Amino acid sequence: MLVKLSGSSFPSIQNRMLIKHQQKGINVKHNSLIFAIIVVLLVVGCSPTESPEPEITTAAIVEEPTIEPTPEIAQLYQIPDDYDITIKVYGIERTFLLHVPPGYQPGEPAPLVFNLHGAGGSAHGQANRSFMNDKANLENFLVVYPQALHEPATWLGPVSGPASANDNHFFDEMVEYLSAEMSIDAQRIYVAGISNGGTMANHLGCYLSDKIAAVAAVAAGNAHPAGCFLEKPVSVIVFHGTDDVVIPLEGDGGNTAAVQYWVEAWADSNECNLSPSVDQDNEDFKHETWSDCAGNSEVTFYTDKGGLHEWPGSAYGPGPYQEGLEPDLYATDLIWEFFDAHPKSEQVINEPSIDPAILARYENPGDYVDMLPVDGFPRWFTLHVPTGYDPELPTPLLVNLHGYSSTMFDQQEVSEMNAKADQEGFVVVHPQAIGEPASWHGPLP
Repeated sequence: MLVKLSGSSFPSIQNRMLIKHQQKGINVKHNSLIFAIIVVLLVVGCSPTESPEPEITTAAIVEEPTIEPTPEIAQLYQIPDDYDITIKVYGIERTFLLHVPPGYQPGEPAPLVFNLHGAGGSAHGQANRSFMNDKANLENFLVVYPQALHEPATWLGPVSGPASANDNHFFDEMVEYLSAEMSIDAQRIYVAGISNGGTMANHLGCYLSDKIAAVAAVAAGNAHPAGCFLEKPVSVIVFHGTDDVVIPLEGDGGNTAAVQYWVEAWADSNECNLSPSVDQDNEDFKHETWSDCAGNSEVTFYTDKGGLHEWPGSAYGPGPYQEGLEPDLYATDLIWEFFDAHPKSEQVINEPSIDPAILARYENPGDYVDMLPVDGFPRWFTLHVPTGYDPELPTPLLVNLHGYSSTMFDQQEVSEMNAKADQEGFVVVHPQAIGEPASWHGPLP
């Protein structure tokens, strides 16, 4: 969306932040690129707050791995086992647990499932809770359990250190690292998670839509409740209990959106038929599916009647079950069945390249309000093109940042930088931070 300013005719910043962005156009993968893309154009032309979750202890406990990572990782990972792995992401140590099933054969590409713990949880705790390793052993796929940072451990939180060292880049690095060390089927990379981990799974579906084939969100929220800017389709399976008090099914009237709302937004982002089919509706659960989606993707939603803030079926153990003793809903089995049926679609929904028509959008001197989708989030900025600007000539660019709890408009007014730009012939960008209150590099302590 592009707005040419004239006096005070532009909408309020609060209203613009609530607009659902549905236009096609630029798809940006890193926050740091927002300024770089603006330079190119000029030269050439929440997640819900959650309480820490208790660890689930059952009979099928994943033992602490005894093998320490060494420089000869490629040889170690050929052996079916559980591995605790540490990598550095922009200088910060990040850890994850890797489960290699008995049937894994080096040289034969295997599916890869990331399985994310909730707030206050752990990688090993999520392995114990979901019994995903047992399913992996039966179906022969790799499972990775990443560990979040912070105390309590939380996804999508602020990261101390370089601004680039965030959770987005952690997943970028894990995919690259494991693809180099193992035989990964690039068309079958999936993400599942519970609670805050499910919120992160939803986010990664937006952020890595060019890589992730499908996501599973269990008892989760969504940082992009109005939908996101997908490069390629991402299939989605959702489980949520009617009696979940941590993330209420109907939302909380504030920052937590109703689950049905953001599930429908996923269907919209995947260009599905927005009239779902009701595949099953009984006393235990309701199952809805949005089909006819781009690239044979699909969105499906299980409402667990009477379900709490939990991984459905986890109390029953790993399975398989004797007839009559199985749970009404067993998330792990249904998630893998869904993942297995939905490899990565190569259909492009939104081109990542810049539309030639955009190159000329800032040719005329004046003030603009514009937006770029960055990591699935709409990021707003104002742009001042000075009097005498020549689109054929390289022009200096000054990025002018507002302070804590302020706005791009306040900084533009207080600094009077636009007037100086007209005098000296440079371009000024005033970006808008996100958060409430607005702040750079995550919320301030």
